[in-house]
Amino acid sequence: MGRDTYAPSDRVEGCVIVLTDETFDCNSVNVQFVGKGRSRVVRGSGKHRRVYVEEVELVDEFLELQRESTIHEGETRFLFAFELPQNALASYTGTHGYIEYTIRAKVEMSWALDPKTEIQVPVKTETPVLQPVSLRDSLVEDAMRLLEVEVERDVVSPGAPIRLEVRLGDQIDFRGLRCEILHEERVSPKGKEERHRMELAEWYAEEFRLPRHIPIEIEMHTKDSWPHAFQSVLITCTYILKVTLDIAWRLDKVVEIPLRYGRTEKVDDAFISLDFDF
Repeated sequence: MGRDTYAPSDRVEGCVIVLTDETFDCNSVNVQFVGKGRSRVVRGSGKHRRVYVEEVELVDEFLELQRESTIHEGETRFLFAFELPQNALASYTGTHGYIEYTIRAKVEMSWALDPKTEIQVPVKTETPVLQPVSLRDSLVEDAMRLLEVEVERDVVSPGAPIRLEVRLGDQIDFRGLRCEILHEERVSPKGKEERHRMELAEWYAEEFRLPRHIPIEIEMHTKDSWPHAFQSVLITCTYILKVTLDIAWRLDKVVEIPLRYGRTEKVDDAFISLDFDF
């Protein structure tokens, strides 16, 4: 593979290389470009185990590079090119689903098993430019404020920190305060909904270290390697800020604030143009 990533509308160019130490006849040399989304949920176990799957075709293109012919000893190259759809989704691999693009090459023969190979085509979409806003949420019980959270900017921008302020109630007894940035994947094949949360960042402090009468300022760091957020027919991925009052006997109090994924200023994404070989 000669390129790290491709973008929607890019040409995917390369060649199929056939190596042989003796001349042989074949029926066809062909290549197929396939894009597919898939979601999968398992319910039950043993004889009660049920698997629910849904798939969607994103791309399916076929090229016959050569019909019935003789392939001579040595190396023979067959050039090909495909074009990604303008609205192509980014590649994604999750717990309950994936979006992937694959190029499959095959030499069809009537007298032996068909030699074949495949390679993944990583697709990356441009990170959206968003206008950040501040968000606030609170937890109130019996007219008493237990917890209040304010996020300065609601955008998860790769490499930029997330800043928040937390205010604690005077009357609540707890062990500590935990803040998490979560990436949530949601699928519902055949109507069987499932979600998976992955913690990407955490901040924690014990109760005796926390003031009660002034805002607690917290900064959480993000990374460029974090997965993107998106919505498709089969898979939805989002970001969530989860703030938890850690209370004994599993009586935790929680505030969750949805976050958006993007950039807060425009950055030109660069894609290197190189061919790749099988």
